[in-house]
Amino acid sequence: MKRLFIAMAAIMLSAGIAKAQVVDTTAQYQQQLQIQQAEAEKAAKEAAKEQERIEKEQAKIERANEKAIKDQQAAEKKARREAREANYGRGFSFSVDPYVGYAAHSRIDHYEDICNIRSGLNLGANIHFDYPLTKRIDFESGIGVRVTNHTFSHNLKYNEATGLLDTVSVTHALYRESSLGESSIIVPIHFAFYHKEGRVGYVGFDFGYSVSNHFANQSIVDGKLNVDYSFNNTKVLNPWRIDFVICTNKSKKFLIFRPGIQLYYNLLPVLVGGANNGVKIHELGIRLAL
Repeated sequence: MKRLFIAMAAIMLSAGIAKAQVVDTTAQYQQQLQIQQAEAEKAAKEAAKEQERIEKEQAKIERANEKAIKDQQAAEKKARREAREANYGRGFSFSVDPYVGYAAHSRIDHYEDICNIRSGLNLGANIHFDYPLTKRIDFESGIGVRVTNHTFSHNLKYNEATGLLDTVSVTHALYRESSLGESSIIVPIHFAFYHKEGRVGYVGFDFGYSVSNHFANQSIVDGKLNVDYSFNNTKVLNPWRIDFVICTNKSKKFLIFRPGIQLYYNLLPVLVGGANNGVKIHELGIRLAL
């Protein structure tokens, strides 16, 4: 009996020791696992930092290469421009050309036409950009604005229902006057020509589009000008225009201005077809660039 008791006690003691050893081994394994995980995380962070550093260095090198390429291209472009300017005697330039003009019309001898236009005063300004093509020729373009006032020979009234102009009466111009004003955006396309002494002139086209127009019938009473009736944005005016232009210019550019005399002819009719019973009225004029 005594031996049995001693054996059971030994077994229980052995089980406790074994359990303690298992618990201790598990704790050590978990501790080692945590250490390994911490080291792995640290190594991963260091690798990510190193990769980020490498990528930054690569990006820096790429930016430096791109800058070097752009600098080289800019230097080559500058060298070509300087060589062209040295060869042509001039480079890319611009000018501002304000002008005032007067227009007659292709049917000034047809007074009996309902919409006969007596005259057309105009003023405006263009910004021209010149690019040398050869030693003697420049390509010139830009943008500008123009205001034109067409004065009719007869006393007219605008018919909103039909979009036509009707004759009220043939009245003396000093007593009653009908006019059609327009504001246009202009895009010039010219070829300028040079001699050794400087620029001579240019030839080309002015493409225009009217953004607004205003028809008015006015009368002079007791020396005062009265507006009897007026209409905005009528259907009478042809909004498009294509002016064939020839300009003479014996002087060189003065500051940002380039004075000259321009002759022009509008290839498109001033009025739409139905405004004057299908009769086409073209604008022919002269302008003085200041």
